[in-house]
Amino acid sequence: MACCGRHSDARASPIFNLKVGDCKLTDGGAEVQATDVVPCDEPHDEEVYFEFGLEGDEFPDAETIETAVFETCIPEFEQYVGIAWQDSALDIRWLEPSAETWEHLDDRIVQCIIVDGAGGKLDASMKGAEI
Repeated sequence: MACCGRHSDARASPIFNLKVGDCKLTDGGAEVQATDVVPCDEPHDEEVYFEFGLEGDEFPDAETIETAVFETCIPEFEQYVGIAWQDSALDIRWLEPSAETWEHLDDRIVQCIIVDGAGGKLDASMKGAEI
């Protein structure tokens, strides 16, 4: 479940319904099952900007996932935001499959997520923001 109090326009959404361009509030806990999605012009903590699938039959270790994230999410950040990640005031995090969702739900999707580098709230979509 999401950790944060409901925003007036927030809607709880199953995590598997989250898509590129969605803005959301921060989730609590290691394994997220639902998240609060909000309009991007409302205060939010995160924005999904890209997703990709992991390859293979075996559940990858954390290092393998992190390598895939940095090889994929970093270049896509510039495509979405309009400025290189290294030059931006924004930062990234990601949602990844758990061993359980990998095995039982055939979950292979990693979602790349924008966050404020200073830990604050975002109040607009970061698509093309160049910050």
